Amino acid sequence: MTDLFRIIIVGHNLEAKCDVANALTKQRNAFKQLSCRRKFKVQRFNTQDTIAGRTYIAIVTPNLNTPAWTHSKEAINMNYTHKVFLYINDDSKIQVNHEESISKIKAEFRNTDVYEVKYSSCGEPYDGYKFRPTVDFGQQVTDIKAVLLDIGQAYAEKQNPQHRGSQVVTGRKKGEIKTVTAYPEASQPVTDVDIEVDDKPQEIPLPEKLTQLDWEKYSKTLKCGRAKSNLVRVNIVGNQSAGKTTLLKLLQKEKVQCPDETLLPTETLDIKDITTRCWESNGKKKWETNLSGYERELNVQRMADAMCNATSVVNDGSDEEAKDEVLENDEYQLGSTIEEDGFEMFCNSHPYTNISTQQSLDLYLKKVIGRVNIKAVENVYVSYWDFAGQSTFYAAHQAFLSHSAVYILVVDLSLDLQRPSSDSLKFRGKHVHECSVAESISFWMSSIKAYTTDSKGGTSPIMVVGTHKDKLEPPQNCTIDEMIRTKFHEIQDILKMTDVECIAIDNTKPDPDDLQAIRDRVLELGLGVIDEKIPAQWIELERKVLEQKMDKGKYIITFDELKDLDKGNDMPMKDDDRLEAFLGHQHCRGQLIHFPHEDLKNVIILYPDVLATFLNSLMRDKEIMNRMGKGSYNRDGVINQMYIDKALDELKISEFQKMRKFLTDMLIHLNIIHGFQSHSDKVQYILPCLLPCRSKGNEMETEETKIFRIVFPNNTMPSAFFYILLSGLLKRWKLLECKDGEPELYNFYACFYLEVTTVHMEVYWSQSYITVCIKNFSRKKTWTDIDLAKIVDTFTECITNIMQVYRHIGTHHVIKVQCPKHKESFVSLQQLRVDGEAMCFSKSHSVTLEEVLNLEQCEKDKYPIIKDNPTTLHLSRLAMDLKRDDATSLAIRMRLLTGNTEADDVAIRTKDPRFRRFLILIKWKWQHHEASISDLLELITYTRDYEKKTLIQCLTLGPSKCDYDISDEKLDKIPNGDQDIIAAMECIGDSYPFLAFELGLSFEKVEELRHNCKDLKEMTYEMLMAWRQGNPNDSFPRRLLDTAKFLGINTYPIQNALKNL
Repeated sequence: MTDLFRIIIVGHNLEAKCDVANALTKQRNAFKQLSCRRKFKVQRFNTQDTIAGRTYIAIVTPNLNTPAWTHSKEAINMNYTHKVFLYINDDSKIQVNHEESISKIKAEFRNTDVYEVKYSSCGEPYDGYKFRPTVDFGQQVTDIKAVLLDIGQAYAEKQNPQHRGSQVVTGRKKGEIKTVTAYPEASQPVTDVDIEVDDKPQEIPLPEKLTQLDWEKYSKTLKCGRAKSNLVRVNIVGNQSAGKTTLLKLLQKEKVQCPDETLLPTETLDIKDITTRCWESNGKKKWETNLSGYERELNVQRMADAMCNATSVVNDGSDEEAKDEVLENDEYQLGSTIEEDGFEMFCNSHPYTNISTQQSLDLYLKKVIGRVNIKAVENVYVSYWDFAGQSTFYAAHQAFLSHSAVYILVVDLSLDLQRPSSDSLKFRGKHVHECSVAESISFWMSSIKAYTTDSKGGTSPIMVVGTHKDKLEPPQNCTIDEMIRTKFHEIQDILKMTDVECIAIDNTKPDPDDLQAIRDRVLELGLGVIDEKIPAQWIELERKVLEQKMDKGKYIITFDELKDLDKGNDMPMKDDDRLEAFLGHQHCRGQLIHFPHEDLKNVIILYPDVLATFLNSLMRDKEIMNRMGKGSYNRDGVINQMYIDKALDELKISEFQKMRKFLTDMLIHLNIIHGFQSHSDKVQYILPCLLPCRSKGNEMETEETKIFRIVFPNNTMPSAFFYILLSGLLKRWKLLECKDGEPELYNFYACFYLEVTTVHMEVYWSQSYITVCIKNFSRKKTWTDIDLAKIVDTFTECITNIMQVYRHIGTHHVIKVQCPKHKESFVSLQQLRVDGEAMCFSKSHSVTLEEVLNLEQCEKDKYPIIKDNPTTLHLSRLAMDLKRDDATSLAIRMRLLTGNTEADDVAIRTKDPRFRRFLILIKWKWQHHEASISDLLELITYTRDYEKKTLIQCLTLGPSKCDYDISDEKLDKIPNGDQDIIAAMECIGDSYPFLAFELGLSFEKVEELRHNCKDLKEMTYEMLMAWRQGNPNDSFPRRLLDTAKFLGINTYPIQNALKNL
């Protein structure tokens, strides 16, 4: 592998990259677009062709601006020594700043050459490398040979400065370098691979009857099959009247009338089961729109895909992805699990004897078998969500934003970006101040980045669609195209994304090529998001949920009902961890709504749009709501229960009306409203997004002020986050206020009174961050009397709980504190707590922890261990101590990139909750090689339900020497036989891996034994023998007893064995 020379093909157009890669390999359709996803698609050359004596391979990467590309950059730098980049500059409808993209690649991969290839069908002369997609394939191969020759020459000169001449060679023998000046045509003829028919996906012929072999295939599929999700979710966002709904109709090939006076603005969001699907034929994407019922069709495709994968694993122990080169660092593969009796029984019995809907299952399996038999073409489905543009509804959007989506930001190009944005509906009345179009664009960008950024820095892909192109009136000496480019440059500056992809369309007479370009690019961006494979048991459970939704007309099911559906399967999961991971995946894909909060997790909403409709009614203008009937009211953001009930009645869904209390509690736990007891002892609620604006008045100032800022990465905090943070703080009101002090609450501003009315805490949003200003007007109290650390921790706890309940696990915040000497400078509070001091941005002095929080000792001085990297032993001890978490919740806490599938994976491997937690921590360590124990503990204690001090004690306190009624001679001498190990084998049980780690065995060794041993006792015996053989001078019975006792293992059988020696 180290001798390989890699030609890494990058760019924004997947079709163009695949065309170039096919020409490089001289195999038509060797690279297929729908196969190029989060993992790199690799094709080796089938010849002896080399560059500078190295075999070269082509690698097609995910599109730039996708999380898959972001995640792969570290691995490219670490694993690929001999490489060049081929940047494909495509001449398409989508406008991209190619110069900026190339500059970023050069900056991120220093000392690596980047070759730009112009991908264009026009005949205009071009001073550089050019690839023509419209010529025949043989000519395309010739087009690309020029860049290969130059790559070879340049690389050879780098390796050997004395060398001159081309280094693309053919027919190399060991030890021989053969230089040629032409592309090695003769060594590899142009070939066709998987030539396809250019038509729609074929109808699936159903088998007349199912055979025993079909049922056995299905059994194996449910046991070990996995499949890609193949659903791209697209969220269309932007200002009111920008043209989002019209764009959605155009993408679905619906007829539209512009302007359409009957088209009402979208409220909150519009989710439709109408979607589009795409398949690939002869290297081109083909589309079909206006599909209905796609969910079941997609479910059948997934199960068929899982069956193919399961069959290949059973037949040859491999799957198709094993042929591709794995980019990630080599990870030791977790071995097979020692399963309990009963799991294997299914394969030996006649299946499906207990299913009441046998006929439905027969038809389903026939469809699956039919797809498998004809090797049906793979479809990728695209589902569109249309978000509201009214600013009042922004407070509800975080419930529907997901990192597993592509975002289309729609902007009306005919508007001056600095003018006030249009918001004509009476949904917000006078409550929200006017903002400019540019400010609202910035809001959307900050919302997307804040709620969709993962722990590796990847952000959901974003594409800008400029509408109302027909309304543009360019000034003299300026063309329409020049004016559009100028507009897009302004938008890119606002977004702070100079290489974001943009396209302008005419709403009245849309160009079909423009719409096709949008569809294609959205799909390509989505392929960089949707690659994780889900287990067949999830697919089977999804089928059952769809039956509840579509056949039985249910809008809501409970978690207990989901467990019953799972039990009805002949290979049920019977595991809450796995069921919660399944729900997390379904939620992120937009197929249902499920929040992980303890008080909400029992209810599963099958139709996300129903929840959206409920929020629509709740957030309307008070004049509209008061027409619903007497008794309900909305007084400047203060509402009553009848107001909520009336909003619920508008749904006209009996299932929801029976769950009034739950839905009210849901609004509270989502921090959309906050309940409180009024002076008349009636329960009222604050709806922060409808609070009135605060009139300007005399500000009370004092020199005794501490100022903190709460920021998201890259200053991406959306203004609407203030609303849910305010509700969260009000829940903790008694921790912050005095008994007789009521807070002042306004739109984007709140003032709390701490301890006494002479200490104020102002909280307000401004310029993409939230400011917390604590003012001490007291003459009696000093800062040492005010628990600033507790106040800051309350904010952290509140923000973390919000992000977890909304499943925005990748979003993290930073609290900064103002420098006492330089008011414009803010330093990280976390750095102060760990190191004790941090440099002021003025670079003239440092700021100490004692200055800002009155704390004398930092964590690094208290606990020196936190500077170290966590070891397997550290993770093992933590896994045993984190008893509040299961695998799914810990995966969320640790912000794993694909937490739901990771949690399901470890749940399949072991039933021991402790070892599940350990495997999650190991996966985190693999993703964060340089992380310290401090970083690890910061994640674990983020929600303040674990004490950092307690966890550090857990890491540092190991086995201690104990007294036993056994002579020292027996305890401190290695026995001649293995009687003590045989006795230990009987009593250690599921604690064997933790005992192994305490005794010094590596994780790799434990996994090797797990994989090779047939049962638990054999594995325990081999593990202890490996310990004894590896430590001939230290593996005494005393250490075994002390370690086992430390882990809570019953040691009496071992002691008795030693006594009888």
